Amino acid sequence: MSWAPVQQRHAIERVRFDIAFAEQIPQRVIDAVQRKFEERREQLRFGPVQPAEFHQVSFQVGTPAPSVLQKAGGWKSVRNASTGTVEALIVNQTGLAYESTDYRTWEMALRRFMSVAEFGVEQFAAVVDFRALALDYTDRFVFQGVPVEASPEEILDRALLASVSEGARKGLYTWHVHRGWFDRLDGRTILMNQNVDAVDGKTHTGSDVRSIQIYTRAEFRPEPNQFVTSDLEAIFDQLHTLCNEHFSSIISESARSMVGMRSNGSGTHA
Repeated sequence: MSWAPVQQRHAIERVRFDIAFAEQIPQRVIDAVQRKFEERREQLRFGPVQPAEFHQVSFQVGTPAPSVLQKAGGWKSVRNASTGTVEALIVNQTGLAYESTDYRTWEMALRRFMSVAEFGVEQFAAVVDFRALALDYTDRFVFQGVPVEASPEEILDRALLASVSEGARKGLYTWHVHRGWFDRLDGRTILMNQNVDAVDGKTHTGSDVRSIQIYTRAEFRPEPNQFVTSDLEAIFDQLHTLCNEHFSSIISESARSMVGMRSNGSGTHA
């Protein structure tokens, strides 16, 4: 039995674009962006706009735990297909997020994000400063066989697996690895996070299945005057490059060949 990427041409299960702002976005601006989105919603093939609550966490000195407030004022819209939800746009007072499970190429994903969200980003940026821009990928490889025979060494780099037990490396157990660090790219500091999980689940027929899920996130937090909206595409392109490089660095040569990827992160997976 062997491993296979979750898609025919790549292992990408989901891509997500996140934009957070330094201050709360005024409700009038959120409402204005919603009205503009409604004008183009059917053209974009999205469903009706729905209210969306969000959580705000606040920390206070002298209190044992943060307070979590559930707030209204946001909205979301999704695009559904026969396989379920394939796109979602979420807007609230702290930022904007777009995610898609319909990934084909990076160029198409970036172009689609810009067509769906660019107007909202421009409107928000006119009244508040950016706090962070982030891009994350969820990739998955699925084992075609009995879960306890699913050795991750066939898919992942041995250096990454050095921190898990021998039984986990043989496929006997599920496990989780988290890594985080800072990268530098063109004078910008990028926070990288990567989670790798061996997880058990069920197929649509009810059979047990083991998969390796790889979550890779690149986040840029600009200093004052370090970013303007005209840089949006270029920044996300850089974040994509970093995500690809670090994803490629932890999978095996066999896994890279499955998704048409080279060791530097380039290739058809991109």
